[in-house]
Amino acid sequence: MMAAVRFEKWQALGNDYLIVEAAGLPFELTPERVRRLCDPHFGPGGDGILELSESPEPGYVARLRIFNPDGSEAELSGNGAREAILYLRRRGWTDADTFSIETIAGEIRPTITSETTCRVDMGRARLTSKDFPGGPEDGCGELDAGGRRWRFQHVSIGNPQCAIRLDSEGELQALDLGAVGPEIQTAPPGSTSSTGLLRALAEPRVARLLDTALGFRPRPLASSSRRCADSRSEE
Repeated sequence: MMAAVRFEKWQALGNDYLIVEAAGLPFELTPERVRRLCDPHFGPGGDGILELSESPEPGYVARLRIFNPDGSEAELSGNGAREAILYLRRRGWTDADTFSIETIAGEIRPTITSETTCRVDMGRARLTSKDFPGGPEDGCGELDAGGRRWRFQHVSIGNPQCAIRLDSEGELQALDLGAVGPEIQTAPPGSTSSTGLLRALAEPRVARLLDTALGFRPRPLASSSRRCADSRSEE
């Protein structure tokens, strides 16, 4: 039987995470344990786990690790980071309005704007990354999925994105993401993993999000990292 775990469950735009403090965990967060905790049938359920601990590096309020529900570790999540930031403030880790947090993706510097809101600098979007080794400098390419050929652009905001533009909102809404998602994930030559962002060119601007770690089920109402990727892919 799994030992008792003290946690809080937070959500931002429908993206719900379990927040735990490493010092209070009775065990290490292995991939198997992460999957079990995020499973709504065997645990509290969630889109992932945020683990907070003291950083060994000076100048940081905390170290943040982000785990996907499939047990893998993510570099960054905009929604998850904002939940962790407000948790840190509410639980007395800091009383500053602006501070630094250590993540795998590097330093993030949030600014708390109210008791329930904050602003986060997501860093620089990159068109090349370790997740698309050998990719061109502009991140562009073509892939085959769902019986058709797609043009895409690789964008990384701490986690890899595969941005695909479509001609109309109708075409976008008609897509079976559960069918094409797994193929899009593995199709870019040399890629190790990717989440997907499919956007229609028609106005008003509409996007649909798919996520490998969530089994390509519907994403939350919005995603900060994917919106950054969307903006970068427009250029």
